[in-house]
Amino acid sequence: MRSGQFYSSPRWRALLGYDDDNLRGNISEWMDRVHPDDRVTLQVRIGTHLQDPSQPLELEHRVMHRDGEYRWMLVRATAVSDDSGQPARMVGSHSDVTSRKNAELQLLHVALHDTLTGLPNRAYFMDHLDAVLKRSRTPYGTRFAVLFIDLDRFKVVNDSLGHGTGDELLIEVAKRLTAVVRPGDMVSRLGGDEFTILLENLASDDGATMVADRLLQSLNEPLQLGGYEVRVGASIGIAFGTAAYLAPGEILRDADTAMYQAKADGRGVYRIFESSMYDAALDTLVLESELSIAVEREQFRLQYQPVVDLFDGHIVGFEAFVRWQHPARGLISPATFMSIAEATGDIVSIGRWVLEQVCRQMALWRHALVNSDQLSVSVNVSPRELWQVDFVPFVSGLLKTHGIRPSQLRLEIPEGAVSRNREETATVMRNLAGLGIGMSIDDYGTGNTMLSAINELSVDTLKIDRSCLVGLTPEGPVHDLVAALVDTARTLHISVVGEGIETSTQEQVLLSLGCTLGQGYYYYAPLEPDEVAGVVAVAPQRTNTTG
Repeated sequence: MRSGQFYSSPRWRALLGYDDDNLRGNISEWMDRVHPDDRVTLQVRIGTHLQDPSQPLELEHRVMHRDGEYRWMLVRATAVSDDSGQPARMVGSHSDVTSRKNAELQLLHVALHDTLTGLPNRAYFMDHLDAVLKRSRTPYGTRFAVLFIDLDRFKVVNDSLGHGTGDELLIEVAKRLTAVVRPGDMVSRLGGDEFTILLENLASDDGATMVADRLLQSLNEPLQLGGYEVRVGASIGIAFGTAAYLAPGEILRDADTAMYQAKADGRGVYRIFESSMYDAALDTLVLESELSIAVEREQFRLQYQPVVDLFDGHIVGFEAFVRWQHPARGLISPATFMSIAEATGDIVSIGRWVLEQVCRQMALWRHALVNSDQLSVSVNVSPRELWQVDFVPFVSGLLKTHGIRPSQLRLEIPEGAVSRNREETATVMRNLAGLGIGMSIDDYGTGNTMLSAINELSVDTLKIDRSCLVGLTPEGPVHDLVAALVDTARTLHISVVGEGIETSTQEQVLLSLGCTLGQGYYYYAPLEPDEVAGVVAVAPQRTNTTG
């Protein structure tokens, strides 16, 4: 060892593709052939063994072959001491373990990477995040952030164009994410349409927000998939690493919470985690649990808002609104709990309860209301309800059980459902219309439903969303939008209803455009069931016939 000489056997030289004449016999030559990433570890292990020969030296490392490729070698060596007890030389052996090592690395890669996109998976991401979090508590730590990315319209693509196209979309998204970040940043796929990015060595928080902006821009660019141009978009949550985090799961949770806030704020944006978001998320979790109890105990009630003829004010029907009668929080609006019910699946049970109660109430009104046979009740139906395989026979059975004429029941389908599972939606709606049930598109004007799509759905009414009537005057862009919506209904020879009418100006403009039906607080607030008979009795009576 003092001479720096390195003696190798013919077998060892053959492992690296050399013979006696073209491999110099010195230690530096050997060490230069060791892979740079393994060199320090090998030197440290040798040094440790020389200091304490009782600790065996056994190590796998890479050595460069004559062909320029690296081979994995297993070295086993022992120090031999001179008469003074000092290490004089080392003797040992090398074995080529490249095949085994490559197989192990391949298995490790499979275990730590997503098979579809090739990105690191959740296990790999969490392990790396844990290491970064621990290092952040040392003098060598740097500012870092976790970005949680959820695609906004992946389910629409997956359901309408098929899982194969959905997979193509995920692969393209992975490429776009990787292209935006720096080489050292980690992009991973957690599962489904959820991705995460770990940004290290940030100079400031602006570094993370600038990346988020570029990601949103990239993901909003159109994709060509299956012959269609698709825009998927995304919502992003950001959580910055701080000393408050003790485990990687905590910072991932907060980035996820911020992402849900981004979705709640309209999608296609990023949000930075704030502690108040966690409080809101916790409240949602509590509501989820309490909602399942409410379903079991039927803690709901219905109110009915009249739909009127704008010419003379006579009542033509009602829309049923469900409210949650919470034992502690009081009456809760559907705007607060319906999205939760949709996510948990409770929407199906709630929707069926509503339909059952509406049919019961219509049967009770048969003899209590003036001209009850000319009044209809509209019920909102979620896509999840609509796509239940037994939905049509369920509704048909209710009508027969309570003796309700099908034309007295109207089902309102949100416009957003039209673009999802379009063929299945159209089939169910045709079957319901075939029974004589009235079919409406609700929230019309908030989406981008094509005229041809509406024509396929067997609807007889479009309901213009209340947001489209805000600021409605005889002139201006709002007027032009509403005019276009009414013209669509006229083209299809179907009725149109204005929702959320609150002023006489809105009423007059709608009439001038040809919208003859409406509802809103300008006429009536939602009524309790026992108030309906009295209101109908004193309401204006029909003076003309409108379409």
